[in-house]
Amino acid sequence: MSEDIQSKSQNNHEKPTRETGEIRILIVDDEPLIHELISSFISKREAKYFFATAPSEAFGILRNHKIDCIFMDLVLPGRSGIGLTKMIRNIYGYKSIYIIGMTGLFGGREAEECAAHGMNDFLRKPFKAENVAEVFQRFQKYRSKLIIKYSAKEE
Repeated sequence: MSEDIQSKSQNNHEKPTRETGEIRILIVDDEPLIHELISSFISKREAKYFFATAPSEAFGILRNHKIDCIFMDLVLPGRSGIGLTKMIRNIYGYKSIYIIGMTGLFGGREAEECAAHGMNDFLRKPFKAENVAEVFQRFQKYRSKLIIKYSAKEE
């Protein structure tokens, strides 16, 4: 990606959608049931969902759509969710997208690993509707702060 295209893409993706606008959520998981569960748990909110089962699909969606929040499985075919997050943050420069790491692995340090590699939050599988609601609420607080930040820059 040339520098001009990358910087234009980065600027378009850093600014959050307006508070009254539709929230765009990308769910990256190789298990379609997870896509269904998450979207059903927060479907009452104004959200548009994008689904990817592999990193290449996720990058295609990120190139073509403004995404506000990503639910990211840590174990994906071809690349880990942590590796994908590093690429999103460091190569593509999307610093403001809220990324929630997810895993069913029980090593005890997954949440700390996610935070250390650029993820904003963590969700352990299997999860309940309340768990998804809690991380989504934290995302909404984060998004509100970004909207205030970018609104101040526009004035």
